[in-house]
Amino acid sequence: SARVATGPSDEDNQNYIAELVARLQAAFQLPGDVPSLSDEVALTIAADGTVISARRQGSSGNLQFDAAVDAALRQITHVSPPPGGKEITYPFKYSPSGN
Repeated sequence: SARVATGPSDEDNQNYIAELVARLQAAFQLPGDVPSLSDEVALTIAADGTVISARRQGSSGNLQFDAAVDAALRQITHVSPPPGGKEITYPFKYSPSGN
């Protein structure tokens, strides 16, 4: 679950994380012979929606899967402004299969 700043409701934050996951999913391309795994990721987003940092936190154990996650993260440079209008970091588990 995400560590959240005071301000926006948990529901607002969960909806925002769902938007971030959808953006990552849209950018993600899994190589055909690689199993669908999961990675812990963290996105730091400025008040205006600029993505300051997007990175994996650890490894899935599969270098090709990790590289595909890294490539998708690099494509996300701007999202809608975060709830509360302040810079915030959202850590979450990303799995292309939704697990």
